[in-house]
Amino acid sequence: LFGQHVSPQVVERLMAEGAATNSDIRRVAVMFVDFRSFTAGARSRSPQDVVDRLDGAFAVLVEILDRHGGIVNKFLGDGFMAVFGAPLVMGNHCQNAINAARELVAEIKRATDAGEIPPTRIGIGLHSGEALVGNIGSAERREYTVIGDVVNVAISPRSNDNCANNNSKAATSKPMPMMSPNPWCDSADPFRDTPG
Repeated sequence: LFGQHVSPQVVERLMAEGAATNSDIRRVAVMFVDFRSFTAGARSRSPQDVVDRLDGAFAVLVEILDRHGGIVNKFLGDGFMAVFGAPLVMGNHCQNAINAARELVAEIKRATDAGEIPPTRIGIGLHSGEALVGNIGSAERREYTVIGDVVNVAISPRSNDNCANNNSKAATSKPMPMMSPNPWCDSADPFRDTPG
């Protein structure tokens, strides 16, 4: 049961280091995924239908993250926060996050086009940098998480009205020449070749 609520990587770390796992500073990539316009559509569905739809989509998306070395840190209603580079240190966490994001977008498009899922769009925010990673909480209940500006920057596109209105697929914080007046909506790189 514990393994269904915490990623296998976090369980392994907790088992190896015990409950006193210290927090430390790591270079990580943080990804936020959000189902676009999901809340409005959920209003006309039963709660069970909403949960079934989310569970079906999450099953596919989490499998993609696993293949690219990412872990889901938190499910956030109609989205989630994922981390690359913690608890397992990887020198290629940024590229893994980009590859996962591309595959997430392509898989949602493929499943939608094939009629396997209702028409679905996702938005993705990515950022890489230093963060505090480790157990945070009270003496009674702690949670393995990531804290820092890297998280705040990655989540910004999730709540950015301009991106939602522009039907964007992904936003990165990587410095690049901006082709859009809103840098969060410029998905020209590295998602230029992503279908959908």
